[in-house]
Amino acid sequence: MKAIGFANKFYTLWDLSVEPLYTEVNGQHRQSGEKHNRTYYQNLSTDLDKAQARFTELTGLSAPSPHEDLRGHTRSWSTTTSQGFQVYLDDEFKFGKYIGEKITESTDADYLSWYAQQDDCEVATKRLCEIDTNYLLDENGRLTTVKANRIKSVFTEIYQGNLEVTAVSNFKGYDQDPEYKEERGIAWVNVTIDPTNEDQELFCEDNPYGAQIRVDVTDLNLQRKYFRGHEYFTPKGMRSFKKEVFTVVNNKPVILLQN
Repeated sequence: MKAIGFANKFYTLWDLSVEPLYTEVNGQHRQSGEKHNRTYYQNLSTDLDKAQARFTELTGLSAPSPHEDLRGHTRSWSTTTSQGFQVYLDDEFKFGKYIGEKITESTDADYLSWYAQQDDCEVATKRLCEIDTNYLLDENGRLTTVKANRIKSVFTEIYQGNLEVTAVSNFKGYDQDPEYKEERGIAWVNVTIDPTNEDQELFCEDNPYGAQIRVDVTDLNLQRKYFRGHEYFTPKGMRSFKKEVFTVVNNKPVILLQN
């Protein structure tokens, strides 16, 4: 398509063209983008009417208004775009060592696990669960492992107040006036449990130094303390919160037996 540009003083003659770009996928050539060419030919005139008349004389076409994208340019240039083009199908790998291959035919569980996390790919997630029984989807449809899901069930028991826990650390990370109000009065503490089933044993194996839980401590009147430069918190009147046995009720620790 012929066009008129304007370069500071002269109106100019241009040709605008678009070339399709292709990517080869499994022996097929699929359009992956476009190349937009702006080719400069010559100056026309400093006067618009004369430039348009010269345009018609040279091209045999009706003269258009000057093209805004060509303003200030006197040299040819090109740009490419891939926006709006889907090269790979939803069930094909879009990158990596299996690029272009069918996800639904893959047997590489380790790679599927990695790919699903990189691309948030539902097809890869479903395929992984099909070929490896160590993986499953949680209640929110996110990929997890059977082991992680079993451990998560123990955390759920703790937060529902169904398990007694023993503190193996003091409180950490407490801020009475944080930047985000929803964090106010929240602290972390490491806890252990006495396992009574296989899931709980797995929980203890995965957290040999105690599992970190997040609780509401607004009722504990925490006091800031330091040990060798490290900050921690304990309820007022207590030297340490370690070894305290408690349950979690409405996300708050309820001490059962104070040491």
